[in-house]
Amino acid sequence: MNKYTEIFKALSNETRLTIMVILNQQELCVCQIESFLKLSQAKVSRHLTLLKYAGLVKCRREGLWIYYSIVKPKNKIENKIFELLHEIEINKKELKINKSQLKVCKNC
Repeated sequence: MNKYTEIFKALSNETRLTIMVILNQQELCVCQIESFLKLSQAKVSRHLTLLKYAGLVKCRREGLWIYYSIVKPKNKIENKIFELLHEIEINKKELKINKSQLKVCKNC
């Protein structure tokens, strides 16, 4: 039960929920997420760390950049959570990623 407590605690924050919705659309590097949300790198990294700790996102390093994406659901409950994230994406058109909104990183 503790695992699900961490998942729902992580998703209870509007910023982290927004990050999950946009990561549900595509993999992004930290600088792109901070550009989209108009937040500092430190705040975005803190939120991503909590999502990673909850087992909702994974990261990979490519040179100096760290890219984040959502994990593959491991069970029916996680699958339902990710389905709901897709519904948020559909219902909140402002959360659709517009390429022109994203900061262009040297490596992105």
